[in-house]
This record gives sequence, C-alpha cells and structure tokens, in this order.
Amino acid sequence: MVVAVSGGVDHLTAARLDDVLLTAVASGARSVEVDFSRVSFCDCAGLTSCWEPGATARTRGCGLW
Repeated sequence: MVVAVSGGVDHLTAARLDDVLLTAVASGARSVEVDFSRVSFCDCAGLTSCWEPGATARTRGCGLW
C-alpha cells in the first residue's frame, strides 16, 4: 500500500498524517510505503508523526517505509 503525502507536514497537519498511517497499518497491509515526493515542507512534528505508526507496524509484522 502506498500513502501519498503532499503539501506541508507540520504541527497543524501531523496528527492527520499519524491517523492515516495508523489506519493503513491497521488495514492488514504487509507493507506501507509513505511517498513524500510531493511534500513541500516537513518539520519535526511531521517526522514524529511517522514514529508511532512505525512502532505499531513493527509489532504487526508490517513494514513502514
């Protein structure tokens, strides 16, 4: 599964990204690829939003890339 992200990822939008990634991991996908190729800005909140879904993915045997 590919999750395409676009625009800015910051403290205002990071929670939405976190929710989308957790939903993708919970869907039962064996692998979730996050495509940041159309992201124009990403701050530390955006990067942090990938950590919890990454930990959840590992416990479910799912790759988060």
